[in-house]
Amino acid sequence: MLGTVIPTEARRSRAKWRDLHFPRANDSTVSRLHVVPYSVMSANSMTEPQRRSRLSIFFTSAVRVLFTTLIFTAGGMGLGLLLGIIGMITYGLAAGVQPDMRNAYRHVAIPLAITIGCAAFVGALILEVRARRTRA
Repeated sequence: MLGTVIPTEARRSRAKWRDLHFPRANDSTVSRLHVVPYSVMSANSMTEPQRRSRLSIFFTSAVRVLFTTLIFTAGGMGLGLLLGIIGMITYGLAAGVQPDMRNAYRHVAIPLAITIGCAAFVGALILEVRARRTRA
C-alpha cells in the first residue's frame, strides 16, 4: 500500500469533500505537498475488535456443525448409492437374474449415509469444542 495517500488535517480543512475524494486529473488542488504516505501515518486511531457474544459464537458453531454433517451425509448417500448399484449389477450378472435396484437404496445407500453422517456430526462437534477451548 505504498501508493495509498491520506490528506493531512491542514489540507482537509481547506478542501471540499468532493475535491478531496474525487480529484480531477488536471486539478492542482491535490498536490504531493499536502499528502502523507499511508505507511508513515501512525496507527493510534485503530480501534479494538469487538468481542462476539456467546449466543453469536454458539449459533455460528452450530451452523458449521450442521452444514458439515449435511455435506458428509449427502456425500455418503451418493457413495452408498454408487456402491449399491455396482453391487446389484455384479449380483445380477453373477446370479443371472435382473436385480431389484431398490435394494441399492434400502440396504446400502441409506445405512451408509446415516453412518457417515453420524460420524461427521461427532467429528465436527469435537473439532468445534476443541477450537472454542483454544480460542477462549
